[in-house]
Amino acid sequence: MKNIRKFIISLLLIAVVFIPVTIKAATASIKVTTNGRAIVGDTITATVTVSSSDSLGAWQFDVNYDNTRLQKVSGDSSIVYYIQDTKGVKSKSYTLKFKVLKSGSAAINIGSYLVWDLNNNQVKATVGNATVKIMTQAELEATYSTNANLKSFGVDGYEISPAFDKDVLEYTLTVPNEIEKVNIAAVRADNTASVNGAGEKELAEGNNKFEIVVTAQKGNTKTYVINIERKELDPIYVEIDKVTYSLVRKANQLPELTGFTPSTITINETEIPALYSEITKYTVVGVKDSDGNIICFIYNDGKYSQYNEIQTKGIKIFIRNGNKAVIPDGYKSCEITINDIKVTAYRLSDKSKQYLVYGVNVETGDEGLYVYDEELNSVISFDDEYTKKLDAKCDMLLYCCILFGGLFAIIFVVFIIFIIKSSKKSKKTTKKDKKKSEEKEMIA
Repeated sequence: MKNIRKFIISLLLIAVVFIPVTIKAATASIKVTTNGRAIVGDTITATVTVSSSDSLGAWQFDVNYDNTRLQKVSGDSSIVYYIQDTKGVKSKSYTLKFKVLKSGSAAINIGSYLVWDLNNNQVKATVGNATVKIMTQAELEATYSTNANLKSFGVDGYEISPAFDKDVLEYTLTVPNEIEKVNIAAVRADNTASVNGAGEKELAEGNNKFEIVVTAQKGNTKTYVINIERKELDPIYVEIDKVTYSLVRKANQLPELTGFTPSTITINETEIPALYSEITKYTVVGVKDSDGNIICFIYNDGKYSQYNEIQTKGIKIFIRNGNKAVIPDGYKSCEITINDIKVTAYRLSDKSKQYLVYGVNVETGDEGLYVYDEELNSVISFDDEYTKKLDAKCDMLLYCCILFGGLFAIIFVVFIIFIIKSSKKSKKTTKKDKKKSEEKEMIA
């Protein structure tokens, strides 16, 4: 029995001596992170993070960098840190900022380093360095993609014609009248490009033209066009100035106009939605051109005249081509553009920035001449009486100038004559005095 007990004890001793015991040791890392790219002249940020799975007690490290390409602006590149309490920390970060000097590849590395745990035992650590690729703005732009193509293009739920091809720029589609909205889907071929014009679109009756513009990273663009024809119910066509339009048949497609309220009018024995103004007594209808654009026209007994409101800082008017008989003398006819609308106007000289236009105040109904100031983009009523009074004052001033000028000229002439006569008299006196003097000398 004693022999068995001794044998067991011997085995235990052997196990303690020869069988290794695994003890988990703490590990740490010191890592540099930064933006991988930079432009010459920019300021970049580098973050150095010390971390560990266990609490740390102290550390020290140096940050080395390429001083031919980077200039330190702020931050400490030599760190010595001791924990002040018994808890320690598992992570701490430091920030350094650098100004970028010239293009090339710049390294930011961890130099010498040491890490300790809370018991002042040295901890094994790994480091992670960073490299910054530096370019000039021109070098960066040279890398930009010029790909402005679409990868796919269409209308959800429909097939466009022709089938999509990145090099085909225009497509068509016809949908039933009851379809009021569609979704245009456009996927860029290059992730650095941008796409504008896609998404959900409302459809007016007739043709609807949509442009989808793809802008490449380089800045070049490519425009894809889709014409979506929404079938109309019994379209009514009208011809205005030798151009064929179709009448707008739905009231919600008419724009809002100042002073106008919804109304109806009968054209070609069909009731058409319209807008009516109690102030100006105008009836306005909408027509669509071949591209689906809606244009407003004043309708009067089968005749059409285009209606364009002009909103300025002053008042809102509707321009009409005025009768030259009402234009004051001295004004010359010309054509100008006000808020993208071409109108007939009148001005005193080619350098003038103020114009006379003939129109109607859509808020009051006052019709006549108005003064448009091109620099201020404002309109005010034209006061012809004031102009006449001003002209009369100018004439009076002119007459006064002529009168005073004439008086001044007469006075000046009289003055000159006086000087001339005085000069002659002086000369005669001088001759007499000289003669007397000579006679006295002869007598003497």
